Amino acid sequence: MNWIPEIKIKIKKVKVSMSAFDWHLFYDLRGAEAVARKLNRKFEKCVEQDMSPADICIEMRKLMMQKENREFGAGDTEPNRTLNKLINVIHKDWH
Repeated sequence: MNWIPEIKIKIKKVKVSMSAFDWHLFYDLRGAEAVARKLNRKFEKCVEQDMSPADICIEMRKLMMQKENREFGAGDTEPNRTLNKLINVIHKDWH
């Protein structure tokens, strides 16, 4: 008898190319684009790890609240709203 297990495969891959302006960072400061790239990569990794919307928020906000990122406004209201909108693209039922 050949037994074949049921296998469910979930593959989530996302590419985020948002600029400092798109994230609502202080885009006119030198280094703001580097912060935007960090946010993009972190979001991509969270999605690839199939994190829940709440876990994505926690992980992203940890990065956004780091001093070197807060200096570019990453911890402000606007980038957090942008994060919620981005999560809505992946998880339609979020907020």
